[in-house]
Amino acid sequence: VSADGERWPRWLRPMMSARFYTPCKTHPDSRRGGVRAMFCLDCADVAGALCSLCADQGHRGHHVIRVRRSTYSSVLIVADVRGLLDVDGVQTYVINGARVVFLRERGPQQRHARSAWSFVNQCGCGRGLLEAFRFCSLSCKFPGCRHDGNASSSPPSPPRNAADQASTPPPPPQPAHRRKGIPHRAPFGNLAV
Repeated sequence: VSADGERWPRWLRPMMSARFYTPCKTHPDSRRGGVRAMFCLDCADVAGALCSLCADQGHRGHHVIRVRRSTYSSVLIVADVRGLLDVDGVQTYVINGARVVFLRERGPQQRHARSAWSFVNQCGCGRGLLEAFRFCSLSCKFPGCRHDGNASSSPPSPPRNAADQASTPPPPPQPAHRRKGIPHRAPFGNLAV
């Protein structure tokens, strides 16, 4: 809880509005820096996204975390924010051996007919979730911190599960272009030996 009574840390809103993985204006030609993928939790209001050189030079001794990239989205490693931010209820993913949460909402995903996943819950943004989770990202869990400037602190709508959406089951999906059909063999009954 922040000092002004909100349910999130004071650095979360600036982190949501920061633009990560863009060129650093201070170090545009640096091979080591150059891309802003760090965030200083102590200087959140003034610093914004930082490259590694900016973080080394001006934020030594501060609590700086790295924002990672996964499928063109910003993610945080759960171990990096454990103790700093409550990520309970946010769906986690394992990427390169690390458990991560998405920073911003991802939107509804396409439903595939042969999907191995069966989503039980649905996030307020329309994203399908596994049973143990209620939110697809940190911005869905903390709606007042969204990067689009929406500062409403209204509680998120409760997740909808499959039982609430319809009482009748949907029809089974039609198979799309089966590779093999019913085998058509030569009639062996007419052969005389």
